[in-house]
Amino acid sequence: MAWYVLYTKLHKEVAVIKQLGHKNIEVYFPQIKVPGHKGRLDKFVPFFPRYIFINTDCDMVIDPKVKWMPGLVCVVSFDDKPAVVSDEIIQQLKKRIRGKEIKWNFRNGEYSEGDYVTIVEGPFAGYSGIFNLNLSGGERARILIKLINNQSKKIVVPYEQLRKEENIE
Repeated sequence: MAWYVLYTKLHKEVAVIKQLGHKNIEVYFPQIKVPGHKGRLDKFVPFFPRYIFINTDCDMVIDPKVKWMPGLVCVVSFDDKPAVVSDEIIQQLKKRIRGKEIKWNFRNGEYSEGDYVTIVEGPFAGYSGIFNLNLSGGERARILIKLINNQSKKIVVPYEQLRKEENIE
């Protein structure tokens, strides 16, 4: 028995997990709690979207009944061999993810459309621009920055890379 990784179609993780349950295969699908926004309930989202860990023997992983399961794209493999994830890594994941909750800056109303921001980390560090949009999931924002020849460009950055400014000229 070992841990293997399955890659699913978009938003098909739960359907694949149900099918694996019918085959009595142990599944680990790490999720984290995301606070609701504007009166909505908290929800759980995949920590690794589209990826599921299964604990089974190698014969079961390469069995066509698993390999070609509806909703599954592939068994993650290297050199045509299913990739094995150590028990230690799975245990560390379980320990770190248990009880975690994501807290994003926009929840505090820190940024609104039209706010001036500076990017303080990452490849665009030092650029300033205008906050444009909260992107789905809430951990990223779209920013309008001016690049070469004063051309405006929309870029996407994580919230933790932003700082609000009073005014940028």
